[in-house]
Amino acid sequence: MAGRCSLGECADPASAPDPPVPRLVWLSPGASDLTDAAWEIVEPTLPSPQWMGKPEKDSRRAVVDGILYVVRTGHAWRYLPVDFPPWQTAYSHLQRLNRKGVTERILTELRERVRLAHDRQAEL
Repeated sequence: MAGRCSLGECADPASAPDPPVPRLVWLSPGASDLTDAAWEIVEPTLPSPQWMGKPEKDSRRAVVDGILYVVRTGHAWRYLPVDFPPWQTAYSHLQRLNRKGVTERILTELRERVRLAHDRQAEL
């Protein structure tokens, strides 16, 4: 094979081919983002921002998208890509939303909409 050499066979190390890089499959940050239609459903269920103390630095939609990224990919919180708010921010928001029952309300709303779209009763 021209231009290829195995380890230790190349006279000039600079001419040695680069070692293969393992291919990592990542879900692109945009792939887990809410659509505008989904955001219109989710946003009203979120509690109003806390205006006491520091104002929120990250948009609420970016925080929700970060939460969804971790949930959909199964990644550890600490590996949340830099395209999202810091993992601590997303994680603390999810904890707060769970404590206030917001995630359950969002799931109930989405479940009812899906059932109605399929000509079923909203509640079981």
